[in-house]
This record gives sequence, structure tokens and C-alpha cells, in this order.
Amino acid sequence: MSDAIQFLETLGASPAASGLHDAGYAEALAALELEPAQEQALAGRDAGALSRLLDGRPAMLCMIATPDGGETEDAPDKSDDDGEQPDSTEDAPDQADRPD
Repeated sequence: MSDAIQFLETLGASPAASGLHDAGYAEALAALELEPAQEQALAGRDAGALSRLLDGRPAMLCMIATPDGGETEDAPDKSDDDGEQPDSTEDAPDQADRPD
């Protein structure tokens, strides 16, 4: 892992390090053994330039796909509004009550 990436990881992982002011930030950069272009990009807080120097991706995407391509969980179910299925025995007329 490059020193620039380790430096950024340290900044992100430590709340105390992420609160470095300009003087502390410059001292932390000076302590690293970076290429001049990387140091300049970090000093200028230029994420795009640093990404190009480190051969980073221009964009990163995250997608979630269901394995079967079926319905998602947020699809409406086909039950009553109260979430209960109708009881078919209560709605059906009794055989004894029917005229022949």
C-alpha cells in the first residue's frame, strides 16, 4: 500500500488525526516519504489529482441484484389491507342452508 493511501487511511480512522489544522497537516505530510506530485496533491487536498497519480478509478458504483431476478421485498402483497387473508370457511354458505 502506498504511503499516501496509508496517510489517508490514518486520517479516516483516527478522529484526532482528522482534526489536524493546516500546520499539523503539513507536518504529517512532511514526515512521509512521498513523491513530490503526491505530496503536492495531498497538500492541496486535490482528490482528483491524487487519484490520477495513484491510477484510481474515475468513478465507483455499487449495485445490488437479486440472484433469481424475482420480486423484491418491497413489492406489495396481494392480501387484504389489514394483512390478514380472508377466511374462506366463514364466507361460504353452509351446505345445510341451501335449498335443493
